[in-house]
Amino acid sequence: MSTRFKNSLRWLKTLKYSGLSLLLMSGSTFAADFVAGDFSLYDWQGINVVEDGSSAIFTLISIGGHPDQYWLVEYTLPASSAPVNTRLRTAIMNTVFSYDTASQGPLHTIDFQMDLRGFSATLDVAGYYRPAILQGGQLYVVDDASRPVTVGDWATEYWHFDASTQWVTLDGQVSPGFGAGAGVLNFGYMFGFSSICSNASGCLAARSFSGLDNYQVTLNAVPEPQTNALWLAGLGLLAAFASASRPCIHTTKGTHHA
Repeated sequence: MSTRFKNSLRWLKTLKYSGLSLLLMSGSTFAADFVAGDFSLYDWQGINVVEDGSSAIFTLISIGGHPDQYWLVEYTLPASSAPVNTRLRTAIMNTVFSYDTASQGPLHTIDFQMDLRGFSATLDVAGYYRPAILQGGQLYVVDDASRPVTVGDWATEYWHFDASTQWVTLDGQVSPGFGAGAGVLNFGYMFGFSSICSNASGCLAARSFSGLDNYQVTLNAVPEPQTNALWLAGLGLLAAFASASRPCIHTTKGTHHA
């Protein structure tokens, strides 16, 4: 084994872990993570957005979730004696966890995760759920982000949004700010239900029960310039280590004399 190869191995063993650590740390843009598995009524605020004749009750149930305590949503639509369209949109926002872009930096991506389940429903679905953001007293959602819940077992739903995703108010007039100094953000979810009764003699009452558990928000901040520089430095170190670890093979070309 050549001296150069031995020295390369020695340097690789000494520095490979620090090089990998530098690469991982410098490439990371993680900002904050919030998980609500066991809910507390004191940590959440209800905002009734739209209510046209229907109603919903949000109750904390101690057992039967995924695996334990969870939100139970009971939706009720009264019977009608004539054609009627009803809508219900209620936001449940967490008041404990927040993110301040002024002190914690601008956001690059936001990921949401929820376990949802429909327990029973007299209609086709047990309800619709989607992530919600509260900033400056204004509620924001993404228009096409609703997920219908059908009766069945617990299922995990995922949402991924980046800085260019169009978060808007329900009338689509204003967008929230994710840049530096834009303001404090709170996170939650919206439950919705819409029903159309076109029967001339009206429709029967409708009801549904659905559940939500393991609500999670993962926030990733915009990388700072020095972070990108460290990430490139980490790549350079790993490339250098890989190159130094290759053995150097010398060959001698013989000369034939006639």
